[in-house]
Amino acid sequence: MLPRAEIENLRLVAGDVHRLPFPDRSFDLVTSRACPHHFTDIAAAVREMARVLKRGGRFGISDGTVPEDDELDRFINDLDVLHDPTTVRNYRPSEWRGFAEDAGLRVDWIEPEAYEMAEGHSLAGWMARSGASSQVLEEARRRLREAPERIRRYLRVKEDGNDLRFHLPRVVLVAKRID
Repeated sequence: MLPRAEIENLRLVAGDVHRLPFPDRSFDLVTSRACPHHFTDIAAAVREMARVLKRGGRFGISDGTVPEDDELDRFINDLDVLHDPTTVRNYRPSEWRGFAEDAGLRVDWIEPEAYEMAEGHSLAGWMARSGASSQVLEEARRRLREAPERIRRYLRVKEDGNDLRFHLPRVVLVAKRID
């Protein structure tokens, strides 16, 4: 058994991302992964994350995204709300750039379409993680199978036995507070 590391500068705090319970310019780094699409006011949340960054501090986001295409945007967001009704919205890379810049951050890097898993998501596994019912799983399966060909091609939908596999893009953004 490895010895337990003692961490002395860690404090766990529960709070609302729209009103972070920290003083201005408290942190060198603020990150969020796989959460922002649940924030009820994304612009306010990004402003709050920027507010607590020190000058030169880094801001990093990795979250679901949609392309700069209205039909794909609608389909992916509707599918994600079906998957998890607490989803507010997956944002386009251009929207992410705007949120960061409007919060006074300089965007240093943005990857508009990153993929976590080379083999894609198992639809059944993805739905199970959110506790979706079998009826919801069947509705998602129907939507993916009946989607227009260009949507199926974009999402790389493939039959996998009794399951479907598909790819959901993520945006990765790194920005810096320069003031």
